[in-house]
Amino acid sequence: QHGLPVRSQWLALFEKAGQSREQEQKQTTAEGAGLNGQTTMMIRNLPTTCTTRVLVEELCKIGFVGQFDFCYVPSNFATGEAPGFGFVNLTTHAIAEALREAWHGSRTFRSVRLPVSLNVTPAKVQGKEANVEGWKRQHRRKIKNGELRPFVADV
Repeated sequence: QHGLPVRSQWLALFEKAGQSREQEQKQTTAEGAGLNGQTTMMIRNLPTTCTTRVLVEELCKIGFVGQFDFCYVPSNFATGEAPGFGFVNLTTHAIAEALREAWHGSRTFRSVRLPVSLNVTPAKVQGKEANVEGWKRQHRRKIKNGELRPFVADV
């Protein structure tokens, strides 16, 4: 309505930005054997009030402290609302599966009952490096407000 991207456009922009040679590479470690070793998960049906900071806090609260190195919830700059999805890269495939088991199908987020259950699935862009590169290559790198930028761990 105000020339701002709608939810589907946000998703397309973020996923397109992260497509790179890293996405094409497959992990070869034994830990990554199941489901192609995917570690980056897309979490759908988050509340529109959810920010990257809120998602990081919630991940830490449920026991994933130090087990993820990238987290991002897009935000509409005009309204501050999120489009209802976010991305998190876990440090191993096993931890990504644990997050999926913990949240997929859950209707509770931050002790609040959700109208629709969370949907946790592998993201198209996989890995910390590919997600960071996707961020750097687009206009998003110009964003100075730390609240609107992704969380990137120095792991």
